[in-house]
Amino acid sequence: MNLSISMGLVITCVVLAGCAGERRARAEDGRDDACPMEVRGATVRPAEVEGGVALDFTTARGNVEDLRARVEQLAVMHNDHHAPGTPMHRAQGGPMLLPVSLASTESLDHGARLILRPHDASQLQALRQHTHWRAERMAAGVCPRVSPGRG
Repeated sequence: MNLSISMGLVITCVVLAGCAGERRARAEDGRDDACPMEVRGATVRPAEVEGGVALDFTTARGNVEDLRARVEQLAVMHNDHHAPGTPMHRAQGGPMLLPVSLASTESLDHGARLILRPHDASQLQALRQHTHWRAERMAAGVCPRVSPGRG
């Protein structure tokens, strides 16, 4: 790994240490009001889309509108931290640095799709790899840190 990339990773980790990371999908009452995986019966599945990657969140037994609202909140959180013009954010314990990307959402029959597209098209494969890793973690009950937008 060349020195500039190594230094960039170190600086990014140090600067963002206070807001980076993951946590178990739990709050004081044992629930996380922002994590889509807390909706009863929620599942997550990665999907490739043109020029990006998606996470499809669905539920057959839970509140679909609640699930959609949580996915929308994930998109806002993502854009607050990973969109062009914001610092990149390293997923604690993750296999790679998340490329700068924009998130959007769309409704599915029983849920919502979170769509991520890299700012730099050459980072598409890295974004897809990271997103597949994230889907595995979320399916295991580990949600990214979700906080309200920083308007």
